Amino acid sequence: MSDLYFAYGSNLKTERMKERIPSAMVMGISTLRGYQFKLNKLGKDGSAKANIAPIEGGIVYGVAYSFESDHWSVLDSFEGGYKRVPLKIDILEQSRIASTYICVDTKLLVESIAPSNWYLNLIIEGATQHSLPYEYLSDIKAKFGNV
Repeated sequence: MSDLYFAYGSNLKTERMKERIPSAMVMGISTLRGYQFKLNKLGKDGSAKANIAPIEGGIVYGVAYSFESDHWSVLDSFEGGYKRVPLKIDILEQSRIASTYICVDTKLLVESIAPSNWYLNLIIEGATQHSLPYEYLSDIKAKFGNV
């Protein structure tokens, strides 16, 4: 059985996602309403990693991937410090349930750290690769750095 995964961070880049789940298939650009994109999760390397947080009127753009349900454990192993949660996304003019990762551990949420250049570059490359809206990508670059 196939499940949907909503990628909004470094897994936006298809090559990175396929390194982790080779059978993952891009389903298309998708949106998550009522959330905002953040880089506030403390990574093991001491730099900021992507996260999302609820906010009224917010929107996060991403990519939906489809893969077999039994592959979640592989992806989970890469997403330490995050909790996998189901959320409603819009994809191909339909609302669907997809799982994504959110850091809810307040000890790992730090607003004052920056992402590493290589990590931010993965997000920007993935967003560009999938033609996420120019304004959205520009906003990320303006807030978090232009690599």
